[in-house]
Amino acid sequence: MNTSFALGLAERGLVPDRFLRWGIRRLLRDRLAEQSEVPVDARAAFRRELEQSPLALVPEKANEQHYEVPAAFYEKALGPRKKYSGCYFPPGVETLAQAEPHIDRIVGVGLDSGERGNPPSKFERVFARARQLGLRPVAHAGEEGPPAYISEALDLLAVERVDHGVRCVEDDAVVDRLVAEDMALTVCPLSNIKLRVFDTMADHNLAELLARGLRVTVNSDDPSYFGGYMTDNFMAVCESLDIGAADVIKMCENAANAAFVSDERRAELLSLIHQASAQ
Repeated sequence: MNTSFALGLAERGLVPDRFLRWGIRRLLRDRLAEQSEVPVDARAAFRRELEQSPLALVPEKANEQHYEVPAAFYEKALGPRKKYSGCYFPPGVETLAQAEPHIDRIVGVGLDSGERGNPPSKFERVFARARQLGLRPVAHAGEEGPPAYISEALDLLAVERVDHGVRCVEDDAVVDRLVAEDMALTVCPLSNIKLRVFDTMADHNLAELLARGLRVTVNSDDPSYFGGYMTDNFMAVCESLDIGAADVIKMCENAANAAFVSDERRAELLSLIHQASAQ
């Protein structure tokens, strides 16, 4: 059995844990043996290279290299002021159940990572439980996946915002529904380019989304991984697309209106936007 075949079995959950642990120990032993034959100066150079390397070497392969760790890891690593994304693990509600004792500190529940082959319908049960707990649902849909995923997110998950949603333009009925329901889209332009949803920023359909009356917002998406915080995203679309000041103000207003905040805080945000736009 070759290594790649064994890894494939392991990633599909077909290898018992005791064999996985044995395989990991064997791989580590072999790697350490290989390193013992490498000259000391070469090992030192390799360490320096690692220290100077970026966190993510190939962000365009983010979905292929997406790994999760349990919530307990963040508790130990970050302490009581942690902020992290809880991740879904089969068979459905295990991680949500782990979060329930802390539900008073959680606002919403989301669905992210690779869309292909993971339609929202797979997560209907866990979202139903989340809504019972009072969490506000959002979901990735229509970024890599088809417009049908947006419909599933609306119908089956009852989302209050659609994350990304840029492929809605491939189905006029989906666009019409999003407009009619005034559904916010949390568009992340720079990560769309990194993930090859669009080849270049000039190809992005943000201006078309606005022109069709969609409630578009501009956001960052794992900025340390994909590059670019929110301001960087705004600058990128303004430099590459037919986006003017009025569009920027509108998208900021859309974000404030779609935010999961109190009415008082929403009014404060809108006031700040209007004050800044008047300068």
